[in-house]
Amino acid sequence: MQTSNKVPLCRHPYASVCESIRIALIDGHTVSSSRTGIPRTTIKRWVDKLKDGEAIESSDGVMIDYGMFEQDYTIAPLPSPDLPIEDIIAHREKAFEAQQEYNDAVEWLPIEMNSDKPIMLVPVGDPHLDDDGCNWPQLKKDIETFKQPGVFCVNVGDTINNWAGRLLGLYSEQETSQRTAIRLGKWFVDQANWLIWIRGNHDM
Repeated sequence: MQTSNKVPLCRHPYASVCESIRIALIDGHTVSSSRTGIPRTTIKRWVDKLKDGEAIESSDGVMIDYGMFEQDYTIAPLPSPDLPIEDIIAHREKAFEAQQEYNDAVEWLPIEMNSDKPIMLVPVGDPHLDDDGCNWPQLKKDIETFKQPGVFCVNVGDTINNWAGRLLGLYSEQETSQRTAIRLGKWFVDQANWLIWIRGNHDM
């Protein structure tokens, strides 16, 4: 490689110059500058001189030329473990559309009866089966009605107390345990021909 008679002297040691040039040739001048602290314009000037066939003398007297950075081998870059951002955006777009379609469908849920026979629609709300105040004599009578032909029930929530979070301690103030409460709730599911079951705030 030919070098010019005039070798520019830089005010940086050999190790710093070589590292900054090596990074610049791989990742660019800006990345090299951020990693080494040497101004980007300085690194670019070094790289341009070396590519033009000139050599650089470091502050500790070592000559640097472009041939020092030529490699006899090539290592393929590693593939990214991440999905392309365009694929992520496309996925999120599809997920939003699917969620929106579901939200629109459940806002008003059409139910078509397959018969023109007369029916009775019975709303059932807040039985709180495990609560000490649950009116079991009346509830048992109502369940007999639920089971009649043509009767469809709509549960509007709060089947059991279902104390959660900071309210869990309230189980100590009622006679029915949490385990028994869940058993009562499962039993109640089988006591009617439910058309709709809506979750109340205690059911969340």
